[in-house]
Amino acid sequence: MRWRDAKGVCWRIRRHRLAGVRRIKPEWANDIIPGGLGQDPISFLLALPAMIVLAVLVPLWLVEWLIRLLLTPFAAVLRLTGQVPYRVTVLRNNQEAAFHTPRGYGELRRALAGLRPQR
Repeated sequence: MRWRDAKGVCWRIRRHRLAGVRRIKPEWANDIIPGGLGQDPISFLLALPAMIVLAVLVPLWLVEWLIRLLLTPFAAVLRLTGQVPYRVTVLRNNQEAAFHTPRGYGELRRALAGLRPQR
């Protein structure tokens, strides 16, 4: 859920639905890529480290994603019964402002109702 407050600050409530926390991020290769790549051979040599990192990270990320996807139904049942807490993040201008871990569906609904803006 997204909204803007009276001061123009953008708020967002994000529920993490997949099982586990993402550990491998292919976006890390973007930090290595130099800007303004052209079509010359030197540009290829400059981009080569990023391509190698991507070639390693993308398969690892896909395996991790598949494992998380397969475990999600079990995590959903465990979250509904309150054995494993839900994960709810409140973002303020795309920066984490708060993190909540309610246990059980009833506590999740109460937490979300308390976080939503009053209209």
